Amino acid sequence: MDRLSWERLVTFVLVFFAIGFPKAMAVNGTIPALFSFGDSILDTGNNNNLQTLTKCNFPPYGIDFQGGIPTGRCCNGKTPTDLIATALGIKETVAAYLSGNLSPQDLVTGVCFASAGSGIDDLTAQIQGVLSLPTQLGMFREYIGKLTALVGQQRAANIISNSVYLVSAGNNDIAITYSQILATTQPFPLYATRLIDTTSNFLKVHHLQTSIYFIINIDTKNKHILTHTKIISE
Repeated sequence: MDRLSWERLVTFVLVFFAIGFPKAMAVNGTIPALFSFGDSILDTGNNNNLQTLTKCNFPPYGIDFQGGIPTGRCCNGKTPTDLIATALGIKETVAAYLSGNLSPQDLVTGVCFASAGSGIDDLTAQIQGVLSLPTQLGMFREYIGKLTALVGQQRAANIISNSVYLVSAGNNDIAITYSQILATTQPFPLYATRLIDTTSNFLKVHHLQTSIYFIINIDTKNKHILTHTKIISE
């Protein structure tokens, strides 16, 4: 990895909606659920039961969480998954899909599929033994089946099509997979383009063909934050 790449941390943070998002919708309670995919920024504890060293279910993690309990969130309190769900008036915390104790209310209001250490590149998840984005999508499809069995096809379809979806990924690909394995075999711009293409395919597979997403590029050397907004449509 060259000097510039070492000094620069590029993070892809995507926030996209299955619907348009006027602020009044949150106030009126018309956003039924929130779902998150990606890495540790959004993970609320999916790695706890995985055979991986990438875990945060021990002190001092969780010191500011309810009861000071480490939950697997890679922070001292709530993750952006929880904070955004709270801001939208959906619920205070979002359960990890693999928590093993999901309640019917958890299923109806959304769950987290993100996995700390994961990335856009499947190799990143393989290196750390965590959930890749395709695996997370598979879990989401499984979730839809559970939701449909719980509330019926019509209500399940309404929840899925009117909810908020969050994705955070890319930093682990650069910090781990590229810098430690691929830096000597391919230029960074080529790898970055590959990450962007894979992300685009992820959105298409997710069938959010008319969605808004944001890519935040953080340059820690020059302290620049570049935000790009794009509309994806068929």
